[in-house]
Amino acid sequence: QEEEPDFVLLFEYTPVWHYHLQQVWKEYPYRKVLPRYGFSGSIIASKYPFKEAHSIWYGPVDVASLTARVETPDGDLQLVGIHPPSPPNVRDIGFRNQSMDSLANYIQHIRSEEIPIVLTGDFNNTPFHPQFKKFLRKTQLKDSRMGFGNQASFPFHLGWMGIPLDHVLLSKELEVHSRELAPWLGSDHKGVICDFSINKGEK
Repeated sequence: QEEEPDFVLLFEYTPVWHYHLQQVWKEYPYRKVLPRYGFSGSIIASKYPFKEAHSIWYGPVDVASLTARVETPDGDLQLVGIHPPSPPNVRDIGFRNQSMDSLANYIQHIRSEEIPIVLTGDFNNTPFHPQFKKFLRKTQLKDSRMGFGNQASFPFHLGWMGIPLDHVLLSKELEVHSRELAPWLGSDHKGVICDFSINKGEK
């Protein structure tokens, strides 16, 4: 409510969260909601209308993510929110990496339509990992952190000593004006607040 963003994407979004945030969503008439217990729930909320919105599945784990094509005053924009598996062991590291490879193919499909894209979420990966760098190369997305410091988002109690697990990646048509971490709201992660615009001259 303080930031009044145009778009809100939340993860680990449960039916309880959905119930308690009903007043907030009155300001966002366009929503795609997947409330689930555990870590797989999510929501995309927008002040601008959706042309389409649906769930997507990628990788070997049955966890849905959400995507929406939004009609803004400056043109269409594709929003994608993800939360791939956490990697506590070798098997799950493989699941996460397979998920990101599959997701990269989906992003390439969107990019073939020349639609600006914002990909955000808890990647369960740092920007220093080879898998993350591989994903950036394959999708040609840029990391919104660049120029704004490390911005460690997890775990919240370590502050600047933590690691950046929560990312906002954007296509080249989008210009980042500011990026900061949200105040602590009870999660073990800090949210990301990103201000950007569509550069109509960039193709």
